[in-house]
Amino acid sequence: MTAIVWPAGLPEYVLTDGYDEQGPINVTRTKVDVGPAKSRRRSTVAEEPIAIKVAMTDDQLLIFEDFVKVDLMSGALSFEWMHPRKRTAVTMRIQVGDNKPPYRIAHIGGDQYHVSMVVEVMP
Repeated sequence: MTAIVWPAGLPEYVLTDGYDEQGPINVTRTKVDVGPAKSRRRSTVAEEPIAIKVAMTDDQLLIFEDFVKVDLMSGALSFEWMHPRKRTAVTMRIQVGDNKPPYRIAHIGGDQYHVSMVVEVMP
């Protein structure tokens, strides 16, 4: 299968407003009857969530919506893009889940919008 890439017509950079990078959650804790809780690593790798916001125009928003719905199958598939901070090519996916939309759109005026989403950098 050919790798899916972030469309060339969409912005390369994310906004600093709303950017929130978190380390991977890869430890599970178990309570015990006596003593401190037990901790163990879940796996050797884990996704790294990053909350991002991207500024888009009307035309870019149409490209983005089509990209998510068609190319990413509503967020089920991963894609290649530049890591927002490290500026290296990575594989990521849009975080979706039970009753959690893949993205939010805020109109900021004219033909300008902010698209917010959480992406997961894949191991």
